[in-house]
Amino acid sequence: MTTNTSPFDILPTDIGRFRIAGREVDQHAFRRAAIDPANSVVVNACAGSGKTTLLVGRIVRALLEGAEPDEVLAVTFTRLAAHEMRQRLVGDLRLLALADDAALHSRLTDWYALDEPSARALAGRARGLYEAMLSHPRGPDITTFHSWFRALTRAGPLGFDSAEGAELTEEGPALAQQAWFSWLDALGDPARSARRDDFESLVAALGLSATRAGLMSLLDQRTDWAVAVGIDPEAPPDALQAGAQRAAGIYLTQWRQAASDYCAAHLTAFESSGSPAQGTLIEADTDLLQAIAADPGLRSEIGRFIGVLNGGGVALRKIAVELAAVLATAPPLPVAGGPIVDDPTIDNPVIEDADRLAAMRNWFDALHDSLLT
Repeated sequence: MTTNTSPFDILPTDIGRFRIAGREVDQHAFRRAAIDPANSVVVNACAGSGKTTLLVGRIVRALLEGAEPDEVLAVTFTRLAAHEMRQRLVGDLRLLALADDAALHSRLTDWYALDEPSARALAGRARGLYEAMLSHPRGPDITTFHSWFRALTRAGPLGFDSAEGAELTEEGPALAQQAWFSWLDALGDPARSARRDDFESLVAALGLSATRAGLMSLLDQRTDWAVAVGIDPEAPPDALQAGAQRAAGIYLTQWRQAASDYCAAHLTAFESSGSPAQGTLIEADTDLLQAIAADPGLRSEIGRFIGVLNGGGVALRKIAVELAAVLATAPPLPVAGGPIVDDPTIDNPVIEDADRLAAMRNWFDALHDSLLT
């Protein structure tokens, strides 16, 4: 099986529209390119859009064109997804084995995108794939990432720092729960007072439940996080701390840039001494509050979101009522050419400006709380 040197970037755009390498195509051309094993492809699409169906079609095409069952590797994230993929493959091959000649020819040309001569030439092989796969001693390897990597370590144990005979555990959540309580107990050690202070700050800002969820998410994705910040996940605590600080600095800079761009887009029409100059990064949240209050598009989107919620159940309609009440208390949109709020950090700020800023902050807090309900 060969691949070309220039992989396709294949993705659906709007509903019913598809692109290959930036060029819009019809659905048949999209499928034909995606399932052709001679192409190296990346399919970008949302959940439920048919990526698994395309992958199974690609496996069948590879088998039709001469690949042996044990030359096929399909890797997914969960055992359930792997099982579903295997069942679909078996079902598709069984359909080819039992179809009459006309239905088989139509399936090969329409669904598997073979040209007429290839469909006729491969009809006999198509009918035999079901039996060939079931009778093969190994068959296609349709598995999860964890199982596949574990198989690699077993194949070359001397090249990996892993225990002989180690198995994947199904008790991950229970072990994480045990680690959580052990870690909380360890925070009582006076030598870890700095860690305890950090933890208490997180709890004060986010609440215990959100803090625990965030730390558990970090635990689940620790390898990805370590790769992203360029450190060894088994490194000493000081190295991990330095990596976390670097990541936080990068995130803060990116956030300030995005916030500054948003402010520049929504404050340029107003004469506000607190608004940032083009290309500068904001230092405080005052400018961002003003930009949010001056953005009519945000209010319009919230209104549309309320309409969506009103079409749901009782709980969603309750949220819609709360959001509508908050939206009704929004500060008046500023008038073009006039000031919004003077910089509150200067000495002796104007009382009216301080009141406006407080109103903006109260409205934003109410909006934030309603959206997180």
